[in-house]
Amino acid sequence: WEMIIDRRRGALVSYVRHGRELLLRPLEPNTWRTPNDNQIRNGYQEIYSPWRYAATRRRTLGISAITVGNFVKVHLRSEFSQLASYELEYDIAADGSIDLHVSFEPLSHSITPLPRLGLVVTLIGDLRVVSWYGRGPHETHWDRKTGAKLGRYQVPIDELHHPYVFPQLNGNRTDVRWVQLTDSSDRGIRFTADTVL
Repeated sequence: WEMIIDRRRGALVSYVRHGRELLLRPLEPNTWRTPNDNQIRNGYQEIYSPWRYAATRRRTLGISAITVGNFVKVHLRSEFSQLASYELEYDIAADGSIDLHVSFEPLSHSITPLPRLGLVVTLIGDLRVVSWYGRGPHETHWDRKTGAKLGRYQVPIDELHHPYVFPQLNGNRTDVRWVQLTDSSDRGIRFTADTVL
């Protein structure tokens, strides 16, 4: 395996496993999500607008790397458009697995509420099968999940999409402990949470 972290952006820009690049776009912080129909009508885009480009316009304050036993710890400090401080630590193991730790702190108590805090990445296109351990098999949300059983599920990735007339929180699954995306040879990438995804 081989990975590349961009020093300027502090982003994982390449992850090669068994000679195959798995990333199309970097793993980067995200503070925005597309509003659903109800949110557009209540002024979501205006209320939360300071956060729309906060992560993409972030400023890197420092990056360091040290070896600790069998791990390399890469620590990144940045600031989101003078709204919040953000730290991301990559704990990279000898087998190529990465443990991510995020710390986030608003710079003021009067800042607009945060619509989302997470990480976003674009993976290669041949990872067409998704498996997860969580609620399913259908779409679930924090306030609409009692009809979905906790279990292990697997579907073609296209089946996660529901063709809503207007954009919604599409394809969401709740109480997910791990999710993996694989190709037709069952090779791919897995994301695991300490609690739930």
